[in-house]
Amino acid sequence: MKVFLGILAGVLVVAILVVQWGLWVLSGSPAPNIPPARTPAPAGFDASAYQDMGSVVSTEDADVRVLSGDMGFREYYTIPDLGVTYLILSTAEGKKRYIFLNAQGQEIGEIIDQPQAFPLGRYIVTLDGYYVVSSQSVTERLPYVDIEAPSAADLKAMAEQSTHYRSYSHTDLPGNDLAKGINRQMHVMLHDGVWKRFTTPEPQPANWKGTDFPGLMQAYGAYRSGYGPSVEDIERLRFHVELTHFDQNEFLPRRGAAFGSPTGQGRQAQWIGTGYYTVFIDDKPALRFKLNNDREYIGRKGTDLFTGYSPEGAFIILEKIYRNGQKQALIVRDARLNER
Repeated sequence: MKVFLGILAGVLVVAILVVQWGLWVLSGSPAPNIPPARTPAPAGFDASAYQDMGSVVSTEDADVRVLSGDMGFREYYTIPDLGVTYLILSTAEGKKRYIFLNAQGQEIGEIIDQPQAFPLGRYIVTLDGYYVVSSQSVTERLPYVDIEAPSAADLKAMAEQSTHYRSYSHTDLPGNDLAKGINRQMHVMLHDGVWKRFTTPEPQPANWKGTDFPGLMQAYGAYRSGYGPSVEDIERLRFHVELTHFDQNEFLPRRGAAFGSPTGQGRQAQWIGTGYYTVFIDDKPALRFKLNNDREYIGRKGTDLFTGYSPEGAFIILEKIYRNGQKQALIVRDARLNER
């Protein structure tokens, strides 16, 4: 009897431990991963040669523009038929700021306008006017031609005939008060070669036109030497970025997804530390910078630094987004283009 009770007690202890372990894993607790050995710095590595990403300056080989976090860096797109790239930022006053770069990566214009400013291909439309983008310039804001509101059927026909169309309603249109049932809609369109504007007392269904948003090329991120892109990728692109060294400070083991997690995603094993990066132009080291509080992921020997390439390969945009939402970004172009 005593033997039976002893066996039963042992089974209960094991069962309790298994249940506790299962609950621990289901809660998303980290698996007991052993930190890998730290990677030593490469021979001849000099940390003092690397500037902070937020204060990096141009070199003999690389022209650099820093997009600081307080500019509200948001997104960037291209206008392929013009060879133009534009970046969309937000200002402290809540306005939108557009920066336009030509095929060589040179700034050709800037717009600071209402938060409702919206890109329609080579046009930027706002509540009060529109801008025209060319391959080398951006116009001042031009006025619409105000017309009388057409009937619903005529509006639909005009929207179908137009090459570019956008409407503003709800809270995007000043003066609307949805609580009081006021929901006017303002329509702007390029119709018969003229930008026209009119307002209807209530929203009318019509599809937007001219709203393609092609992005920059992204062939690969930043990896340690020997782990990254193929030789073909490097030969095809004039720019590439290497993680020269990662100063590993704190190890975070893999964490499974918590039970009931809406995303079903956990955490990949990773190091937190300082990443030291080198930007190469035509296989020549042209710029060095560092990122504090960076992350290197185990298994792919790389970080989450975004690399976006201009369609013509004249410049590269580098972006780092931290877990707290802070962003840093650089535009790096070939300084030798100034000499051509």
